[in-house]
Amino acid sequence: MHDAFKSQVLNAASSAADAPWMPTGRDQASKDFTALALPDRKTEGWKYNDLSKLYGSELSLAGDSDLEAASGLLADLSAIDVPVLALVDGRFCSALSRMPAGVSAVAFSQASAEQQASITQAIGTQARSDGHAFALLNEALSEDGIWIDVDSGVNVERTVHVVSLRTVAGSAAPRLLLRVGDNASLSFAEHHRSVAGLAAFDLPVTELQIGANSSVHHYRFALGEEGNRHVGRVAARQSADSRYYAYLAVLGGDFNRLDFGLDLQGQNCESELYGLYMCRAQEHTDIHLAVDHALPHCNSKEVFRGIAAEHGKAVFNGRIHIHQDAQKTNAELSNRNLLLSRTAEINTKPELEIYADDVKCAHGATVGQLDAEALFYLRSRGTPVEAAQSLLSYGFINEVLLAMPDEATAGLVKPRVDAFFDGLQGA
Repeated sequence: MHDAFKSQVLNAASSAADAPWMPTGRDQASKDFTALALPDRKTEGWKYNDLSKLYGSELSLAGDSDLEAASGLLADLSAIDVPVLALVDGRFCSALSRMPAGVSAVAFSQASAEQQASITQAIGTQARSDGHAFALLNEALSEDGIWIDVDSGVNVERTVHVVSLRTVAGSAAPRLLLRVGDNASLSFAEHHRSVAGLAAFDLPVTELQIGANSSVHHYRFALGEEGNRHVGRVAARQSADSRYYAYLAVLGGDFNRLDFGLDLQGQNCESELYGLYMCRAQEHTDIHLAVDHALPHCNSKEVFRGIAAEHGKAVFNGRIHIHQDAQKTNAELSNRNLLLSRTAEINTKPELEIYADDVKCAHGATVGQLDAEALFYLRSRGTPVEAAQSLLSYGFINEVLLAMPDEATAGLVKPRVDAFFDGLQGA
């Protein structure tokens, strides 16, 4: 199965179309990928994943896009009139993009010679592809991406939305690179969306470099549909005195995997990560979080909430690594989960790896069910079971939703949360 999958990757990479300056990196990534052992159920970080959903299906690049369908996927963003950078089936679409003011943003396929040099230098510096099969797969198959560069001292007032839309079957591997200079600020949201019933395989990678004394708010919403497979990676690095706040939501899709890495590489950094994942039917969601504290006087907080219903399966692995020089670190991780049926499954594993002796760290995880008395109370007063489950579950996940400071952006994920409870089977 692995050999057949690798062969399909090479065929897809050889047919990819891109800017003329990109193939050198693609060729090397293809070679490195074929030489690498792919993860399987015996690989620790993948042991709860049904990898036949990845390797057992045909892999080929997406064909010509359906721009009418892509426009329909952007209806809610059009309603709130925000800057949009659109990638449709892995390729930049200027017709659906509204460029943000006050920030340098360009598609790889439209980059100038100077921008090409910056992009080439930046790719892979945060999301290191060594030993990471799907980061290499992104480099091997990527046809386009977005480069956002915020100069030092610039404060971008409006949230910039980078949207990856899937309208036709096949694979797409978009790349998002962001550099935020010193004493700057940026709020951006990345969305991953698809039309319903599409056999789409997404392999997005996001790399983010945050300058000294800068602030970044990062929203990442992966809202898949039946038939979708999504294997994503995010890698962010903070410089001294910077602040980074991330808000994640994963709902829908047959298979979701997100590897999220955060490196605090300066003193006096602050980071807060809030995550929400919900799966039902036969959906599978796996989130792997790694936070590395390298230097002293840094604070991090991670809050993740998960819900699984019917035959849904969720996996959460959160690791905080405190290096020897990271004295005076304050780090905490909380992961709480709800099972809404007897056939749903959640596996959670919080980890602390501490090599410094003057730190304050805490972690915890729970898996439970809705309070039976609270559910009975609501139903005894005429509340339908779906509405009662929805009300109580909202109370469970509200900490994540309320943490999002941009209410208009947060509102984009709430309809999908509401729809999760429609017609749930089992109890």
